Amino acid sequence: MHSSDWNEAWQSAESALNEILPQAHLDNLHEELDKVTMRIPAEVLAVGSGWGALERLRIAAHGQADRIPTELVFDKSTIGADQLPWLNLLENGFLPERDPSQDPGQYMVQPEWRELLERSISSGRGDHWLSWLHLGVMRMEARDAEGARAAWEESLRRNRNGWALRNLAVLENRAGNTEAWLNLLREAWEVGPRISHLAVECCQALANSERYDEMLRFVESLPEDIRNNERIRILAAKASIEVGDLDALDGFFDQEFATIREGEVTLTDLWFAMHERKLAAEEGLPIDDELKSRVRREFPPPRHIDFRMRES
Repeated sequence: MHSSDWNEAWQSAESALNEILPQAHLDNLHEELDKVTMRIPAEVLAVGSGWGALERLRIAAHGQADRIPTELVFDKSTIGADQLPWLNLLENGFLPERDPSQDPGQYMVQPEWRELLERSISSGRGDHWLSWLHLGVMRMEARDAEGARAAWEESLRRNRNGWALRNLAVLENRAGNTEAWLNLLREAWEVGPRISHLAVECCQALANSERYDEMLRFVESLPEDIRNNERIRILAAKASIEVGDLDALDGFFDQEFATIREGEVTLTDLWFAMHERKLAAEEGLPIDDELKSRVRREFPPPRHIDFRMRES
């Protein structure tokens, strides 16, 4: 099977495989098992969420042809809390309102649901902050940024909420309007709900804007459970390095990290930056390419924080 000639190599491998498992036998198995995949199950062993069932109900309500394969069983009993608001829109003509302190529920971007939502708003039955918030998400998904902005601003007029403020902040960030971005994120945090995901976004925005002192003050003001969020601790470590407070990193790298992805260099970058600052301060050296190369030679990162795919 090993040959410098590609054709000779693959043909040799194919011949060996055909002796063990002939292609004709595989073709017969495929034909038989293909029939099995199109059978309606005699017994359902497990079910997923209720989105498939909800879509079947929408198709039926609109008198459309159901092109979902019949062997895929989406029973109405699978519809749960995530689908119920949208089922109410389908059956009763409006998305139920909830307090802005609660999460806004699951989003839909399908054009057919957008049409239903727009109709409910126009009728007045669903003309509230949550409907406008969802409509903004639908418009954004359809690449209508200005339409999304208008919907989120309308959501704020109905009931001031952190969800719409945060989304408007994203638009300002994409437009390169740093001050508006940060101000809207600050307001979103003040209005609430004050959840960890939003706190992480606020910290990331301040770090990206190099407002490290402000970020550290914000972190200090957070409730303990949010302040201990791993991503916030990592961002606070970066900010501490940038403001020269290396003592704040004592013990930071001793912990296990659960949110770092394979190939991510966040922790190793912090490790090297910390040692660069330490050496520069101890020996009165500039942080230049020579010092950076030295740090990488003399201070290899511990294995438990090194998620790099290659050394750098």
